[in-house]
Amino acid sequence: MAEEGTSNAPPPSPTPPASPTPAPRIQEAAQARPARQGPRPPLKHFKTRPPPKHLKLVLILSIVLGTFFLAGFALLILSLVSPDSHAVAWLFGPEAKEEVVEMGPLFTDQKNNVTLRPPLNWTINDPHDGWNLFIKSPVIEKGFSPLILFSVEVSPQRLDSYLKEHKQRIENDNKTVKWLSDEDPGPINGCPTRRLEFECQVPDDSGQIVKVHTLQYVIEDWPRFYRITGDVVADKFQRHLSRFEACAKSFTRLLPKPEASLPRGAFQKNPGSQP
Repeated sequence: MAEEGTSNAPPPSPTPPASPTPAPRIQEAAQARPARQGPRPPLKHFKTRPPPKHLKLVLILSIVLGTFFLAGFALLILSLVSPDSHAVAWLFGPEAKEEVVEMGPLFTDQKNNVTLRPPLNWTINDPHDGWNLFIKSPVIEKGFSPLILFSVEVSPQRLDSYLKEHKQRIENDNKTVKWLSDEDPGPINGCPTRRLEFECQVPDDSGQIVKVHTLQYVIEDWPRFYRITGDVVADKFQRHLSRFEACAKSFTRLLPKPEASLPRGAFQKNPGSQP
């Protein structure tokens, strides 16, 4: 039996604490901000200032100068590694590979009454046959001795027809001949002249086959034809070109002009004729 003055009702549950009220300013800003509708507006693009004009000029000059510097450095390395490279002659012209020419004393061919000046220190071998004169270099280039051959031939033909026959003989003697040029350089010592260049394969001093580059001047002093021929291995041609040219252009006829030494109406080819 329950005691008097007591109640069977459960005790009241505790009241939860009230949540804190947001700060007035934050609450006002939240109420004042309108609800976003539609897509977000695009972002603003800010214009960048172009680089100054002088800066562009500096960059262009730097690129150009850098390119020339690298090309010059590469060429220097190439000239040290391979001084006879065709790239050097291609970049600076054939004269870049020619050496300063020093010519030797004047030589007189008493039989043909002509003079010419060989390169300095080159050896003259005169077989005294009246037809040929050999001028040999003191150095050997890749097993081949650079050579200048002075030869004489008597013919009833004039320069153009003589050259046609002469070139045919060269081709018949060597099937590897490749003609590079046939030019008129102007007269030498008053004589009509032609300048020929060709390459062919020949055995060197040891019997090995090498490519030879030949420069030949053909000088008409009718009925005599003088040939001044320079031979050297092909990749050394630029080194000796100026020597070959100087020797050919030193050719001079002396007076009186020699007779053909042949019966009237008869003409004889050089028995020891070489290209």
